[in-house]
Amino acid sequence: MPGSLMIGTVLFANGDSILLTDRTLFVAPARMRLPVFPVGARVVVEYQIIDGRNVLTTVPGIRD
Repeated sequence: MPGSLMIGTVLFANGDSILLTDRTLFVAPARMRLPVFPVGARVVVEYQIIDGRNVLTTVPGIRD
């Protein structure tokens, strides 16, 4: 199944998840550790919906 892309602004981030300002939550799979993105950073996320959760397929990147 192909992944989806989204660009958004970080409201909260830790090593396991990212919450965007539109309240979309992305979780990292067990093998992935995320950098702590600063609040207000614009990020590009690639994800798949697995069991109703937005699961990241790659480590998100900062968008200029």
